[in-house]
Amino acid sequence: MTTTAKAPQARLNDLTAVVSDLESGFRDKFAQWDKKGHAGPEEHFLWTYTEAINTIKLIASEKWKNENPSLSPDLDQLEARVTPLLFRSVDYIKETGFRLSRVHKGLVKALRSLTTWGNCDLQGLGTHTIHMFLRLKIIQPPPRAAWNQDASDLKPDEEFEQIFEKFVGLKKLSKHFQFKHEMFVSQSYRLLKDACEALNIGAEKAYPDERFFENDFRPTYVEYPYGSQEFTYGKGTRPGILSLKSSFGMPLSAKETRRLQRAREEKPQRRQPKTKSRKGITKKKRRTTSKKVVRPTEQRKEKRKRVFDQSQSLYPSKKPHLESGYTMNAVNAAADIEDILRDNKYTDVKTGDVNRPDSQRLVTPPVEIRKVTLVAYREDMRRIIDEIFKRKFGTPTSKAKLPQTAAARSDWLARAEKEIAVARAEVEKLVESVNSPAQGKLIRLAAYRLRLVRAIYTLGLVSGEPAASDNDVKEGLKDRLRDWILYERAWLAAEWLTLKRAGISDELYSTISEQNTQRRKNIRQWKQMLKSFDEQPGSLDTEAIQATGVTPTIKTELLYDLGSELEDEVDPEVTLVEELSEPEKAETVAEDAIYFPVKLTDEEVTKANLLLDRALSPRRPGSSSFMLDVSKRRRQRNWFENMKRPTVKGQPLSPWPYEESASPLTADGPPGWELLPTKTVWDRFQYMWVLTYWRFFQLRLLEK
Repeated sequence: MTTTAKAPQARLNDLTAVVSDLESGFRDKFAQWDKKGHAGPEEHFLWTYTEAINTIKLIASEKWKNENPSLSPDLDQLEARVTPLLFRSVDYIKETGFRLSRVHKGLVKALRSLTTWGNCDLQGLGTHTIHMFLRLKIIQPPPRAAWNQDASDLKPDEEFEQIFEKFVGLKKLSKHFQFKHEMFVSQSYRLLKDACEALNIGAEKAYPDERFFENDFRPTYVEYPYGSQEFTYGKGTRPGILSLKSSFGMPLSAKETRRLQRAREEKPQRRQPKTKSRKGITKKKRRTTSKKVVRPTEQRKEKRKRVFDQSQSLYPSKKPHLESGYTMNAVNAAADIEDILRDNKYTDVKTGDVNRPDSQRLVTPPVEIRKVTLVAYREDMRRIIDEIFKRKFGTPTSKAKLPQTAAARSDWLARAEKEIAVARAEVEKLVESVNSPAQGKLIRLAAYRLRLVRAIYTLGLVSGEPAASDNDVKEGLKDRLRDWILYERAWLAAEWLTLKRAGISDELYSTISEQNTQRRKNIRQWKQMLKSFDEQPGSLDTEAIQATGVTPTIKTELLYDLGSELEDEVDPEVTLVEELSEPEKAETVAEDAIYFPVKLTDEEVTKANLLLDRALSPRRPGSSSFMLDVSKRRRQRNWFENMKRPTVKGQPLSPWPYEESASPLTADGPPGWELLPTKTVWDRFQYMWVLTYWRFFQLRLLEK
């Protein structure tokens, strides 16, 4: 049975019906999604955008066939109707925002089909692809969305499984041709990009870092054997596979985070053979054990022993000693607000430091925010200040704008309590579950709002005549400490998320770690102050404080800083004991398994970068390539002449001066690559990533 192709007029009618259907979808904002058989308006929009691209391609095909020239005006008119729908798609994404994140992968796939089309420059479609790409970049789901609910594995995908089968089926080409090695690496890279896109990770992440070949930044998994500590956790500034996993949205456990931090702090040490000298002669020490020897990590044991010895002298008690009381007056409350408003004065990172209120005025100050963060959040913080400080509380910058009577104070405190309840609920909702940069920003701003409102509440509490009762002041100061603790916990959680990112610089890592250390100190100190409130006899002498204008200082020494968790009741000594009680793992090292990483010179790094760029971004040959080819032909001709000359003169042929060069891809992968698992989706993705990056590294062995 044969099928008869439709006539040109019939095909035009079909295209017209499709365009009308697409226009109706945009007209009613995709409200008829259920009648179209879609799961929601987002899926209806995805279908509409994809069909619009396909329709443009079909119209271009009909115009190229030109089977019926009289239909050309109708095709032009139809193209003029469907092309604006693509530009309206950009506006729709701008209006809808992150609700389209769940169809982000499909939209990227449709846009890629448009960009790879040969006629993408028609009707301004090139401009559309740029705007669409930027808009899709904004609504791209966070890396955590690529993982399943319990973050144990990447979400399965049929397209990825097909890509993985292609990757495994790649065959190495002849070792005698350099361009085929580059082609093999290029094919691996394209499949890795497709895998990242299929798993909704982002194809741009497959491209190696610009410092990939540098000795201090090269990933350890391209050199060290699978299963080694270096392969998993990295070494010094060199990232391991766990850093890669974290950058893709996989949350790390506290134990993994500690080990990563230890690996970052580790300095590379060269293994020197043990020797003994006799009469000026140095010999290698003879081994008396089998080939595989067990070497306990003596250095690590000695290090932990030193830590334990220090702990016995540095931890005389579990609780810090509180030497004096804690109270505030109007000057101290105003200093709180001044310190908060100071954060909004940084317009760029070059802005000079704005002086913080002195320690005599500022009581229990939290850790300062990094200048880069202040600049990035400046507009958001300004909106919070305008809403709370200016509009709702009338910019209380003078005593006349503060409550003057008890009734005014009660109204002030009631309004502040409502704002505090909202801000506190927002922070408490996110503090234990923040797992993405977007949530990190939300919790930082919510904590900033909470701190501002609590400072305004405290300023009203110590204002007005007659003064508030001792009990009210005491409860207000206790609530202030609780909110200050919650504020530090919020920033600690958000900054901890930043520390788990891969690719973070050592300077930034050190800065955030120091700030987090201080935040944990503040939390422990303020919790102890809360407990001391109930232990202190008598009431607070607010009248004497207001009369003298002097605030007692708090001298609290904290001799420990080992807690890394955010739980309320963390015993530092218990944490220390748990850390020291981990069983020491002996290293089983075979003599032939000891691996010394490659050290590349600056010249070798430059050459390797050129080879990698040529493999990943192939270009058409230019005049320089032609001149290189001429030089190559000249060398070949000279070689043949030199080989022929002995025959002409009746002399024996010269011996072959060159050895056959080995292929840089002979090993197939880094040491132990055969043991790489392929059971889970992450395992298979890791398999592709490690082998591809190892092939990148092997390009350094080719000729420039």
